[in-house]
Amino acid sequence: MRKPSMMKKERVSEITLHYRRALGGGDQTATLRSFANWLSEALVPHHRRISHQSIKNWTDKRYVPDHSLMKQIAEEAFHDWRGEFATEILAVIEGDNNE
Repeated sequence: MRKPSMMKKERVSEITLHYRRALGGGDQTATLRSFANWLSEALVPHHRRISHQSIKNWTDKRYVPDHSLMKQIAEEAFHDWRGEFATEILAVIEGDNNE
């Protein structure tokens, strides 16, 4: 049986890839840098940024995003799909992953 922490990392990776594909459009996947910049736009009021390396680490299942960072994105970008992305990630981070 897989550990809950690994299940969370796998789900975060799936969500991140889904949104990178959606942002890239068609057969293209948004680059790590463009995806990081896109998410970081919502963090301008908090003077924070997300690096492309963080996006790579989420995709590669190395770790899950910081809870407070996702909360800030969800609150600042509730009107667009950055907010939806952050809300989905928060559900994974906060959930018990008993699927």
